[in-house]
Amino acid sequence: MAPEFMASSQPTYEADCFYFGLVCIELFTGQIPDPALSDLVAIDNRCRGSTPAKPDMMSERVWSLAKSRLTLETPTDGQYRK
Repeated sequence: MAPEFMASSQPTYEADCFYFGLVCIELFTGQIPDPALSDLVAIDNRCRGSTPAKPDMMSERVWSLAKSRLTLETPTDGQYRK
């Protein structure tokens, strides 16, 4: 769950960006990020700014893109386009 979504039940651009980062990891691993963690621990980690580990098979370029979206301070759309 995106940290931004916990404060409001309304979808936001920031939450969409966060979920994009999680989906990138799921596409490469075939499982949710940090599958060994309970949902509550995973959510707490995200709220504290912790990101999942980089999947071994993921290139640095894709990891950089995914990781940039797994932050509490989501960049603007214009920053993503650079």
